[in-house]
Amino acid sequence: MALMRDAPAQSCPSTAERLVIGGANDVCGPPGTAAPAVRAGTLVLAASLAIAVALTMTRRSGVSRAGLGVLLLGAAVVAAPGARALLVDRADAPLRAGATASTIANLLGDLDGYVSEHHGCVAEIHDDCLACQPLLRFVVPRRVACARRDGRIDLAADTLASALPSPASRPCAVEQGALECGHTP
Repeated sequence: MALMRDAPAQSCPSTAERLVIGGANDVCGPPGTAAPAVRAGTLVLAASLAIAVALTMTRRSGVSRAGLGVLLLGAAVVAAPGARALLVDRADAPLRAGATASTIANLLGDLDGYVSEHHGCVAEIHDDCLACQPLLRFVVPRRVACARRDGRIDLAADTLASALPSPASRPCAVEQGALECGHTP
C-alpha cells in the first residue's frame, strides 16, 4: 500500500492539543500536500474504480465473484488512507479517545479546582498555551474584579502535552500560590 502514510500528517489532530485547536471536524493534512504524482494516481484509481462499478451495475449477466473481489480490493485501496486516519492517527480515534478525554478532563479539573478555591477571582492569567484558550473560557467565562490579588494561573505552551491521562500525574501544580501548568523551557 504505497499510498498509505507512515506517520500522521503534521496538521493531523493526532494530539489532544491539535484536536482542541482544530476541532473534531479537522482533517489530517492540509489539502493539496500530496505529491502531484500521488494525487494523479489516486484520481486515476478512483476513476477506474467508479467506471468498473458503473459497468458492473449496467451489465445484465450479473457480477462474478472475481469481479466483485477486484472491485472490493480497489475500494479498500482507495479508502485505506482515510480509514487509517480515522481509526489510528487521530487523537479521537476509537482506541485513543479515552486517553484524549482524560487529558482534557485532568487539565479542566485542575483549572476549575484552583478557580473555585479563589471564588472565581483570578488576578492574572499568563496563557502561552493556544489550545488552553477555549478550555480556559469554560473555567473563567468572565473576569471578575478581585478584592485580593493573589490568584495567578500560568499556562505554558506545552500544557496539554504534559497533561497525561493518569490520576497520579496531574498537568498543573500549585507553587507559591500560583497554578503552574505545563513545563516552561
